[in-house]
Amino acid sequence: MFNAPTRSGRLGSTYKRGKETGRLAPTGEAVPDLLVILDSSRSMEGPKMGTKTHKATLAAFKACWFAHSKGAEIAAINFSEKYLALPWTRDLNAVEDVLVEFLSTRTHIPGKAIRTLAEQRPGCLILCITDTHIQNLYQEWDDIKKASEKGKFVLFCIDQAYKDKHVEEALAGLGMVYYINRLEDLVSLVVDVTGRAYSGESFISSQ
Repeated sequence: MFNAPTRSGRLGSTYKRGKETGRLAPTGEAVPDLLVILDSSRSMEGPKMGTKTHKATLAAFKACWFAHSKGAEIAAINFSEKYLALPWTRDLNAVEDVLVEFLSTRTHIPGKAIRTLAEQRPGCLILCITDTHIQNLYQEWDDIKKASEKGKFVLFCIDQAYKDKHVEEALAGLGMVYYINRLEDLVSLVVDVTGRAYSGESFISSQ
């Protein structure tokens, strides 16, 4: 289901899908599905090369490609004040179409949408990439907490210099948190964490 966001930017010309390989899980082995939650609010700086938006979107793409190579289904939420949400799918192009949008307004995380998707795939891996400038966290807290109880919640907190300490501490209680002090480390860290979550070596280039 798609909400109708104000589309003030698009990143489609900035990203290229690189070579991706990986071992498929053995027949009968459960593979966790992947829910990617991407902050594309104004504070993420927009679609230019090297911005928080650029690095975060590229990292999200890499995680999706790796999960897909393992046989996982993927759902995606791209949020600002409004949001785009894609239900569970094996269609990488549809996933990328959602993640590539830059919505560029205030930072309102859609707790109910996150919970709905997580409840559809118990045990899923939930990756959230944000600069933590979330303005409605406490209004959405119950839904986000219940979502985290259905899967493994992993937060990538970027922009440490301007982080919202209270938001960061609250989200840290939901699962695993990685603090990104250098933006250039984000992509390789997300690739590494995704690879380890799927119990295998990640062969996706971080370049």
